[in-house]
Amino acid sequence: MEVFNYNDPNGKENWLDVERLRRWAEKHLEIIPADIDMKMVERIIEGGRVTAEHINAHTMTNDIKPILIAENFENGYAEIVDGNHTYVAMAATQFRAKKMGITAPLSAPAYVIARED
Repeated sequence: MEVFNYNDPNGKENWLDVERLRRWAEKHLEIIPADIDMKMVERIIEGGRVTAEHINAHTMTNDIKPILIAENFENGYAEIVDGNHTYVAMAATQFRAKKMGITAPLSAPAYVIARED
């Protein structure tokens, strides 16, 4: 089972079953482009949520799965609950392409899940 764990505003640890959430999203939602925010990429990297080894060995060698974004997750902010490695890999790939003169929107494929879902 793959999970996303977090602490709520009261400090209580909670878990989301992201495998089940992904299956639900695949059946009920459309994939949309999620803008990549380089400040968010920096926070993900600095927070230790991704490793270069995982990105190189798994993310960049497999088909890209859409990231899962929980809309209005905590304190009104959206949260990537699955796909941080994909988000960072897409940012790196598109940043490199831009340096080569290839222009494309800086985005990652995503399912955005409303809080009530």
